[in-house]
Amino acid sequence: MPPVKPTTADIGKTEPEPRAGAASSVHVVTTPPATIVFDNDSAKTCRTPCDFDLAAGRHSLAANAEGYRQRLMIFYLPKEKELVFTLDRAMGELAVTTNPPGASVSIDGQATGKTTPATFSLAPGKHKLILVKEGFQRIEDEVEVRDGATRQVNYDWRAQ
Repeated sequence: MPPVKPTTADIGKTEPEPRAGAASSVHVVTTPPATIVFDNDSAKTCRTPCDFDLAAGRHSLAANAEGYRQRLMIFYLPKEKELVFTLDRAMGELAVTTNPPGASVSIDGQATGKTTPATFSLAPGKHKLILVKEGFQRIEDEVEVRDGATRQVNYDWRAQ
C-alpha cells in the first residue's frame, strides 16, 4: 500500500500524547557534571551526562554539584526529552571596612590589590583575612561567607 501524503488539514496537528505510564527517556547534560535525582527518589539517580528512563508525565529534578547552587526543575516527558543547563556557582560577598580606611587586604594568603573599603565575591566557607596599614597593628581574622549573602566586617584601629 502506498504511503499516505499529508494534506493541509494535517498542518499543525501533533502526535497524540502517550498514555500515562508509557516509558520515555530523558537526556540530561549539565555544566559542570552533576548528580541528578528524579522525583525526590534516591533510587532514581544518575551522574551527568546521562539518560534515564521514566514514565511519561510530570517529573521533578534536583541537580547537585560541589561548589554550585542546587538546581530544581519540573519537566514533562516525552515533551522535554533533553535537558541542558548550567549550574550557578555558589557565591557570597565579603564587605570589609576599616577605621581609618586604606588598609591592604589579603584573603586566603593572596593579596587582592584592593584597600578598604572593599567588597569581594567569594566561595562560601571560611576565609583567612589579613589587613595591613602602615602605623597600625596587622589584623588577622577568620571570616565565614555564606552563599547568596553579604558578610560585613569592620575593624576599628582607633578603638584599640
